[in-house]
Formats: sequence, C-alpha cells, structure tokens
Amino acid sequence: AHPTGSRGHQDAPRRGVTLQPPQEGLHPVRLRVVERDATRIVSLVGANELVVETLRRDAPTVLLDAGASLIAPTVERIVGHPPRLVELDVSDGAPVSRTVLATGRATRSRMMPRGQIDLDAVVPLLRATFAWAKEKPTTQTLVIVSWAAIEALLMACLDDPAGAARVRRATIPAKTLSEARRRLEDVLAPWRGRVRCAHFGGLRGLDHLRDADALATVGDPRPTIDAEADRCAWLETDPDGRIDALAAAENEQAHGRLRLVHRDKPARALHVGSIVPAGWRGREVEVRRMAVGRPKTVASAALTGEDLLRLRTEKGLTLRALSLRVGVTTATLSRYESGKREIPDTFAPLLLEALSW
Repeated sequence: AHPTGSRGHQDAPRRGVTLQPPQEGLHPVRLRVVERDATRIVSLVGANELVVETLRRDAPTVLLDAGASLIAPTVERIVGHPPRLVELDVSDGAPVSRTVLATGRATRSRMMPRGQIDLDAVVPLLRATFAWAKEKPTTQTLVIVSWAAIEALLMACLDDPAGAARVRRATIPAKTLSEARRRLEDVLAPWRGRVRCAHFGGLRGLDHLRDADALATVGDPRPTIDAEADRCAWLETDPDGRIDALAAAENEQAHGRLRLVHRDKPARALHVGSIVPAGWRGREVEVRRMAVGRPKTVASAALTGEDLLRLRTEKGLTLRALSLRVGVTTATLSRYESGKREIPDTFAPLLLEALSW
C-alpha cells in the first residue's frame, strides 16, 4: 500500500479508500481502518496473487467454480474486461422434488438477534421442516442445514452425542435448550428416521450426506454487510445484489451435498426462507407460503404485474435485486410487470415474501 494513502486513511478511521498502485502491473488494494474498544483493525482487500499470476499468463486460462458468476467481477477487475462466462446446467441423476417454504422471517437477525437464539422465531421454522419431511413416509434420513448455533441446538434436542459440546461452544443458555426440547418434543418424539445436521459455512466435503433422502436449508445465509462492504467497494459492485447472490450460492452449496448429478435414487429438497438456491433457477419448484411476513395490501392469488411493479418500486428494489431473491431472470420479472406474462398463483407467494423485507 502506498504510505501516504495509509496515513490519510488513519485520520478518518471509519472510511475506506482504494489505493492505486505506484507501479504498473500491480492492482489496487482496498484499505479500511476501524477502531473498536481502543483496538485498531485494518482490513485489506485485493486480488489473490496466484489468480493474478495465472490470469496474466500468455495462454488460454479456464477457471472452474460452482459460483462462476460471483467470481466474474474479480476476474474483470484483474484483466480489465468482462470474461467469457459459461454456466453449465446439468440434469439431476434421479428425480428431485424441490420445495420453497416462503417466509421473510428466516433471517439471521430474526432467528438470532444479537447472536442469541430466539425460539419464537426458530421453533416454527423447524416444526414446518419436520412437517414437510413427514409428508413422505419413505423419508428415512433428513438433513437440516442452518447456522452453527441452531445446528448445535437441534443436535442437543436430538440427543446427539456431539450436541453438548456444540451447545457449549455456541454458548446457548441451559434455559433456552430446555425450552427448545419442550417445544419440539411432540415433533421429534414420533420421528422414526435419522436426522443429520450441518451448518452454513461448513459444508464443503460432507460427502456422507449424499445418501440422505431429504435435505432442508432453514434460513437465508446472507453475509453481513460489514463482511462484504470492503469486497464490494473493491469490486465496484452493488452490495445488496452480491449479498443475496452469495446467500443463494451458499444454499445451493448445501443442497449440493445430495450429489444430485450423480444420484441414483429420488431425493427431496426444501428451502425455508426467501432466497432460492442458485441451482434451482429454471427447474420445477413448488412454492408454499408460511402465514407470516407478507404485505397485506395484495392477495397472493390476485397479484398482477401492476401490483408487482408498485410494490417493487415502493421497496426501492431493482429488477436484478428482486430476481436474485426469487430465483428467476430479470426478463421474466419484466414480462410479469408489463402484463406480457401472467404471474403463476404458485409463484406469487414467493414474490410477496421477497418484497416483505
């Protein structure tokens, strides 16, 4: 980093600056200094050196990534022009039933305000998840993916041997655990199958989940704005759109544990929230609505394009931002709003939920 840029930034510790390199061939670095409790924290964001070196080779280069559209802005920042992006849509190896239980309340801030589990928010979502799993008597192994603290809570309620250690690590109060056991007892006691748990951010390599019959993601795993603000500033991209795209990618990472491409037996997949897993776009998805969190001004069965345009405008959302929340293209949303295409009754609840927060 250029020293004068560093000194100038320290005078305004809560603002970030992008430092232009003093030498040709180097790339800008985003620097931010924040003082918290007399501690100075320095945040530096820049391109991965190995990626930069690879992209600068005088040879064709192919980058493979499950979230290629998310790394494309980084590549563009490095090479100076948009890269050619090829997205593969691979068929499922066996029939997969996909369901979205649409609710705007499956967020980190509502389920774990100030880092503490709110059972009034969490328990209804878990009960709805088990109700969905029980719809098919053939479902013997259910995987539930949520945040680490909720994973720990559920493991303890299921008397998983590793649950106690997870609860201590997540600092879940004994009173909260006791109350969760009481509220979920009538759901968990009759369940005769197996339940496996996992958490967002810890999904890679969990191949032991591939043979599960059903997998549910509970919650929309948006990273915090603070965590992404510097990256978005360096990339010169919209934070809101990128945060929703990252959440959709993490949801897809979770459902990818079923190894759907190589699967040789049917599977069921559920997302509880409002951000559709990235890989579900263009596939048949059943959309249901939880009876909470949607605007009261329009009945879902009567949602028109004019209503959609008005609600989206009132929320200050771009077509792209809304498309990332509901998992359809901006062109499809534009046709809905213009009246060129009727909004399906099964899709209207998800649109309303996405417009409710």
